[in-house]
Amino acid sequence: MFYMAISPEDDKIHQKWHDTVLGKKTLSIRLWKGVKIVYEATAKGALQKVIVASSEDPQYKKRTKVSQIRKMVDAALNYRQSDQTPTEEKTYIYISNSKVIGCIVAESIDKAYRVVANNNQENNITPSISNSITCSKNQPQHAVLGISRIWIWKEVQRQGLATKLLDIVRNTFFFGDKVEKDLIAITQPSSEGYNFAVKYFGRKDFLVYLV
Repeated sequence: MFYMAISPEDDKIHQKWHDTVLGKKTLSIRLWKGVKIVYEATAKGALQKVIVASSEDPQYKKRTKVSQIRKMVDAALNYRQSDQTPTEEKTYIYISNSKVIGCIVAESIDKAYRVVANNNQENNITPSISNSITCSKNQPQHAVLGISRIWIWKEVQRQGLATKLLDIVRNTFFFGDKVEKDLIAITQPSSEGYNFAVKYFGRKDFLVYLV
């Protein structure tokens, strides 16, 4: 986000964005007419919902709030967005009392690659962000669901929300068909993402895919 201090209002806008990216604050969202809700429940007195915005929606790229949320997530994860939208992409947004507390961006894929254990992984040492994991690119595996981003607001992390939201994605991405874990791939993860993937998929040689 480019920033030049010109007025007090600019400072307020920049500080709000800065706090949001750092996880101190999150965005609010007002649901639009016809929005698809795939989960709804009350937890700890809060009304929680998961909504989906799909690339099949002609207004997908014009949904201002969805675009703002994706930009926030991309900045927080240091994710570089491709200029080309995948053929079938869905943005899942987890909402609690109108506040955005989680987001997963998923897409349809046809192949992925197994992570190859290096010495650190064999010795149960988590790879760092700089020490990226390697995969067997010469042995593509069949996969149908790619997870390009998983983001949970800092204030509600380590409460099982990432697992819960990913399960919702598995159950709803393809109509009437639950995706098995062995058919799901993620993009190159951070060290924290690696730990989550190992725990979620129950194996160190989980699938990754290229975007």
